[in-house]
Amino acid sequence: TKCSIPSGMRILDVGILAEAITKLNCSACNSHLVLYESQFLHGWHTTFYIKCVSCHQLFAEFPSSKPLGTDATKLVNVKLTRGMNEVTMRSVLSVHCSGFSWRDLHKLATIFNVPAPLEEMPSHYLNKIEEVTKSAAEESMQAAVDELHQEGDHPPSAVPGCIDIAVSFDSSW
Repeated sequence: TKCSIPSGMRILDVGILAEAITKLNCSACNSHLVLYESQFLHGWHTTFYIKCVSCHQLFAEFPSSKPLGTDATKLVNVKLTRGMNEVTMRSVLSVHCSGFSWRDLHKLATIFNVPAPLEEMPSHYLNKIEEVTKSAAEESMQAAVDELHQEGDHPPSAVPGCIDIAVSFDSSW
């Protein structure tokens, strides 16, 4: 079987991962290791711990989702997303972009047998999505203007310093 180092998101049965971890042994006492999950969920984000069942030595602590605003994730404006996690942001964004309701996301969670996301769509996430989207649009439009100014092959405009260009109103440039 061809294998690769995994990256990206997956829907994963955590029970299968937990069972695989129990087959590993503690380097201190040779007992098996166990996967624990934090009781605190933030949307679909949680923290996992791998500990020895006997001596309780902690071998790993890791989040179920990367934090946004770090080098680990590449978003348009990382300053606006600092302190947020990727899986919750993506779930809010998917609801926002697809026309689904937050209730539909809860139904999907039930079908996949995953913990339901937050009871209400976190408005601060929508605010951040709006800020990031607006910032990306402004940066894109400014880059287009700068590129036009650099080219210099434009007919003279009635207004000094302006360039006559056609702009499409179909949500694209």
